[in-house]
Amino acid sequence: MKLIKVLIVFSFFALAYKGFSIQNNNDLKEAYENKIYRKKTLYPERGVIFDRDGKILAGNRLSIDVRLPEDFSLNDFEKRAGWYLDVDLTTLQSLKTDLKEDLEVRESLVRYYPYGRLFSLVLGYTRILDDMDEDALLGHGYAPLQRLGASGIEMVYETTLRGQNGEILFRDLPDSYYDENEVLSKRDAVNGEDIYLSLSLPIQKFSWEILEDPETGEEITGVVIVGDPFTGEVYSMVSRPSYSPEGYMSSRWEDVPGFSNRSELVNRATEGLYPPASTFKVVSAAAALEYMNVDPSRTYNCNGAVQVGNQVFRGWNKDGLGVLDMVDSLAYSCNESFYYLAMEVPGWNRDPKILQNAAFEFGFGSKVGLPIAESSGLIPNNSWKKENMGEPWYGGDTVNMMIGQGSLLVTPIQVFSAYQAIAKGSRVSPVLVKRIGEMDQDKKHLDFSFSGSTLDTLRLGLEIAVSEGTAARTLIDDDWTRVEGVTMSAKTGTAQTGNDSLLPHGWFVGYGDIQVSEDLKKPIIVLVLAEHAGMSSKSVVPKARKLIKDIRDYWRLELRD
Repeated sequence: MKLIKVLIVFSFFALAYKGFSIQNNNDLKEAYENKIYRKKTLYPERGVIFDRDGKILAGNRLSIDVRLPEDFSLNDFEKRAGWYLDVDLTTLQSLKTDLKEDLEVRESLVRYYPYGRLFSLVLGYTRILDDMDEDALLGHGYAPLQRLGASGIEMVYETTLRGQNGEILFRDLPDSYYDENEVLSKRDAVNGEDIYLSLSLPIQKFSWEILEDPETGEEITGVVIVGDPFTGEVYSMVSRPSYSPEGYMSSRWEDVPGFSNRSELVNRATEGLYPPASTFKVVSAAAALEYMNVDPSRTYNCNGAVQVGNQVFRGWNKDGLGVLDMVDSLAYSCNESFYYLAMEVPGWNRDPKILQNAAFEFGFGSKVGLPIAESSGLIPNNSWKKENMGEPWYGGDTVNMMIGQGSLLVTPIQVFSAYQAIAKGSRVSPVLVKRIGEMDQDKKHLDFSFSGSTLDTLRLGLEIAVSEGTAARTLIDDDWTRVEGVTMSAKTGTAQTGNDSLLPHGWFVGYGDIQVSEDLKKPIIVLVLAEHAGMSSKSVVPKARKLIKDIRDYWRLELRD
């Protein structure tokens, strides 16, 4: 009996020892496997950004980084985390000759922008992750020294362009023994999706070139936007000056010396704020016709000046323009007509809400819905003026606002969008991104409720402005011949800036058709703004005319090809 008890106790301890040994072996096995198996992240290729015709605007190129022994250095290359970045092939070959096995080399793809400044304020750029990013992003598939979109389309569509990481699980053998058979599992990276913009490379180039002085070649500060008034697609968006994306690809903007003074970083087309001047008169006319029931045939004495209280407001022609109705007041840009109407606006000397509401209806005072940075502009009112200027709204403020001056501020893309609405009869958010991957992007329709009769009056005024009014030189060449194959309706504006020592800004905005062939007309809308360029008829109308002719000739050549 004692022997049996001993055997039972012995068996118990034997089983316990065996269990412990098995568990211990499993732990050792797991620890061993953790040492001999390794994971490697596969990084995707960033999606390419194309123009509407498939031309690469932002692509990928090979970049070579090197790590050197401590007693070696490269003075001409940026160093991050021990690696010299983007070394050229000549330098690499020299290093291989000198250092041989002491040289570490790695390859990656980085962004390149073949057209430099031409598209930079739309595309943006990519930059290397820095310490500020790493805490937030390293746990989300990013790695040190990787790049991410820092502005523009590159930033807004970062997750779309970036793609998804893949992974390889393999036995951790020395590189010299590495064999494909050692790969245990593999999940391929998914490359980022390509993005097709609505922009056209040739039209962007034409738009860029007209913001240069034809005699000196000097850059003109300003904006050009071209598009289709019916689809909302933007063919060109130029803001000058502009920056070279290569110069910012290693840093945040705010880390670049002199950042606060760099006007080249501001996309004036979407963020620049300007008095709209006479381009705003379509809003004032619409408010009078739609909300005040003003008869469009009613006439006004445009005699050069109007007394408003104890202040005299003058027209642009000191000799006056005669007696004009609403259509001609738009066509010849009679300030006096709008001064008279200002004094009839309800609350004109307190807070002209119907004028402000008309501005909102046209899209001023809010962003138009682009994927890149925008300013909302400013539609001033009594509350704003009290808060910011310490005084109430006066009648003179309404008078100034009626002609697009005073505290009123707009962006060029808002003016572009407002005139698109007049041409089409409805508002659509301007389109910059045409397609992502294989999926066309939906258009966004915006509120716009002016009647057909109001819009017809505005359209007729803009049509006559080109046929015989303030924008007449739009379709009359320097030799006084008429520009062939083009119809346009347009408005000009000369915006006072409040600084008498500087010339005013020049505005042109117009829409129409270009006869591309006997059977094909293509609609177009064009906006040109030149800062401190002087009277619009001399400063921007000739530029708009040249641009329209260039686009006409390009479209005709494209059709033949």
